[in-house]
Amino acid sequence: MISVDGKITVMNIELKGSGTSPEQIRNSLSGSGQVSGYLYPAVAGGSLGFASFATGLGSVFSTEMGFNSAVLAGFINHQSPITGELLLSGNTVTLQNHKVQGQNAIALITSRTSLTQAITDTTIALDTGRRGPADYVMTVKGPISSPTVSTRGGGN
Repeated sequence: MISVDGKITVMNIELKGSGTSPEQIRNSLSGSGQVSGYLYPAVAGGSLGFASFATGLGSVFSTEMGFNSAVLAGFINHQSPITGELLLSGNTVTLQNHKVQGQNAIALITSRTSLTQAITDTTIALDTGRRGPADYVMTVKGPISSPTVSTRGGGN
């Protein structure tokens, strides 16, 4: 189990909207803001050493385990700065150029999430600096309650 602590700040917020009902106002909202702060994911239960060993060994056979191994090594038990831009347009929240700087790893995140339909299309490119611009790419698509998750090597 992993717990996540940290602090996220959104600055330079611009927000516009109009309407005569809560629904009209919600549907017309648009704006942006700059995201900064840090995340500190930590092991809350289980053994980090065993998980690192198991995912490292599993990465020989599975891209998903390789992704998990890189996340454990690069982000768990490390304070990781985060920066990016948050956009709101209608009912959609978009994350652009989000960068999480881990220890010897960088996660680049792009995401579009519909607030009214509760669906997401999120991509996480993970670069450990070993194989080029992205070692692994994870996509999370579909209903927020049960999205489809897929992982591939960055060169694919």
